[in-house]
Amino acid sequence: MTKQKSIPLKNRMSRLWFYFRAGYGFYFVFIISGLNALMIAYFVVLGSVECVDGKTIEDTGQYICAIRSVFPTFGHFILGALVIGFPMLISVGYLHYQKNQYGTHAHINWTTNPYQKVTLLLFLEIIAEMNTPSGPLGKPIDLERTKRLEDMQKRIKTFLEDKRLQDKDDDALFKEF
Repeated sequence: MTKQKSIPLKNRMSRLWFYFRAGYGFYFVFIISGLNALMIAYFVVLGSVECVDGKTIEDTGQYICAIRSVFPTFGHFILGALVIGFPMLISVGYLHYQKNQYGTHAHINWTTNPYQKVTLLLFLEIIAEMNTPSGPLGKPIDLERTKRLEDMQKRIKTFLEDKRLQDKDDDALFKEF
């Protein structure tokens, strides 16, 4: 049985802090804020209106009473919010990424994560190895493939020098690979 290396206390505390922030930020706050918004919407807005039986909406002018008749309890309101809100929020999230907001996230990752650059540098080394005269695993490589690999190398080097990640052309670079 192999003995695992002990993680120094400073690193362990950093990891625990990171996991705490991820759990708190992604899950706990997300659920609590969602429930908070639903409770405010139901109990403050819908629950504060006095609905008079026997009168029409037009007589009282209280359109909230109609909404309250559709959602008589908080459970019905949550169910309605899930049935309507969940697909709507999925659509909004999809559109968020389709409108190139992913490029903004990638730019932030690029500027804050040194491993991104290391990955591309390793990719360059792999391309260089594949582009040797004898080819990978000693098999000869054709001229078209050599030209394509050299072009890929040039584009990655230019990309690493510019560090742009904000241009529309950046998406095209990664889609080609």
